[in-house]
Amino acid sequence: MHIISAHELPIVLQDGEFELRMREEGDMIVNYVKMPAGANFAEPFSHLEGDAVNVLTTGTS
Repeated sequence: MHIISAHELPIVLQDGEFELRMREEGDMIVNYVKMPAGANFAEPFSHLEGDAVNVLTTGTS
């Protein structure tokens, strides 16, 4: 198994405490996301239906 540290991934988006790192690794895309506590994704995911909204915005179904 190959271990990849978050710091090996290039930053593709950063805004305040939010950070998205990503790179292609073979036939996969490896992501690392760091976000501040209490981040609310209700608005960006509001178009999703049913339990998907609850899981993505609250971490529970």
